Amino acid sequence: MIARVIVLAALLAATRSAPEAADDLELGRRGVERWGRAHAVLFDSALPVQVGAAIHNFRGTLCYQGTDTACRKLLSDDDRLDRIVAAYLDRAILGKKQSVATLFALLCAAIDVESERTGWPPEEAKRYQVYELPQSMRGNVMLVTDRGIVTRPYGIERIAVLPGIHTIATARGSNERKLYELTMGEGTAELKPIQGTVSSEPDRGTDWSLVCMQEGVRSRIEGQPVWGPGRDLVVQRPAQFISAVGLSITIDAPAVECNTTCRGAIRNAALDSIAFWRAACSRCERNHLLAVRVDGEMFIDERLTLEGPAVLTPGGSGTTFFALSGRPVAQYVRLTATPPAVTARLRADATPLAKFLAGNDSGAPAMHIAVAGRPSRCGGSADVIGCAGAGMPIELNANDFVFVGNDSPLFGRGEERIRLDIVMLHEIGHWFGLPHVDPLRSVDKSRHAIMEPGYIGDGQCITRGELGLLDDAADLGWTLRLKACDGFRIQRVSAIR
Repeated sequence: MIARVIVLAALLAATRSAPEAADDLELGRRGVERWGRAHAVLFDSALPVQVGAAIHNFRGTLCYQGTDTACRKLLSDDDRLDRIVAAYLDRAILGKKQSVATLFALLCAAIDVESERTGWPPEEAKRYQVYELPQSMRGNVMLVTDRGIVTRPYGIERIAVLPGIHTIATARGSNERKLYELTMGEGTAELKPIQGTVSSEPDRGTDWSLVCMQEGVRSRIEGQPVWGPGRDLVVQRPAQFISAVGLSITIDAPAVECNTTCRGAIRNAALDSIAFWRAACSRCERNHLLAVRVDGEMFIDERLTLEGPAVLTPGGSGTTFFALSGRPVAQYVRLTATPPAVTARLRADATPLAKFLAGNDSGAPAMHIAVAGRPSRCGGSADVIGCAGAGMPIELNANDFVFVGNDSPLFGRGEERIRLDIVMLHEIGHWFGLPHVDPLRSVDKSRHAIMEPGYIGDGQCITRGELGLLDDAADLGWTLRLKACDGFRIQRVSAIR
């Protein structure tokens, strides 16, 4: 009962005055960066997000009447906060124990609050493993990912990564770079040289500002309020996605219009969008959409790299972020980057997942993404950026707009710059069956719901109200489930009242 009271108070506080998630992400980034420099550790782009997420969950749970003074004082004391982050990372990254206190628990202890009373687990499994680099490789070292390279502004002596197969590069001089494949297993590590080239594009990771679930706002559809997650779990007419373990995606983009970098950006934006939306589905089966095949390449839920599907639960390991329902947002990772022993086990299991990994798409939903001209199904208007329907193809207007990722042009012949990640998050929401919502009325005028019919750009994000829509859309009988869409259209902020 105490835990419920604390969580309820936290939600009420978030409704009154919600801090910007970006601030807490920056606190996490700064603390991890300082710790990394002190220990000469190269870490991936997910670790600062994980730390920032814990800080944000702490703020949302404890910074309310009764503990708000101590909570806010701690979060405003840079040195003290960084020391707590460092103590957590010492144990979670460099420590030998397989179970460690969570950062959330350490923050609670710093203000004399028992973390168990909040409902959050006090401990977590140690996930990262450390590889000590040979003396000859130390210095300018980088991680090479699908999204680009990860570097740090200091000399590197060790690498902290999740179990799996990773590509690292060392730089000698201005042009010479050597590539290596690092396979990290449980208690084992193997490093071998490989051939290849390295992109200079930095890996900025997932843009978590696209999720603003703590915003004190509520969305509306056709005048009806949307109150967020928490639906009756009985589904009368279940949608296919709530029980399917796999999803197959094809990208139709002419090579002259969209090169390899462009296709990779579309793939990543789609995977991130699916990961965001699926984390909010309370009515979905626990193992839904564990794997996604994109143009023949397989990507799996990151939690599967550590444990098999039989023990995978919504509250398991993964990047916990804005977890109003206590559910993690787990990202997708390439299957070939998974430890061989884990991959073999997943393929050997007599489960629907193993069948999907083996190429059996029977019962799996399909998503088709097309880079084309003006979307014909949404009227062919020049101001329509994208078009999609429930289970229908997603069309992106490359005729009148130029789509960008990390501020760099990706594809399109127009002059107006459009963020690909925002459009993909919106259109995949439609693919799941979500309709447009009324323009957001919020105290923070810079925030706009991702499912609004107009594209605003920076500031559009998934709100708490919209998350509840996925539970509604899981039932084909929902009266407001998307039937037809007139397109995601370019919209000026000044036009929204």
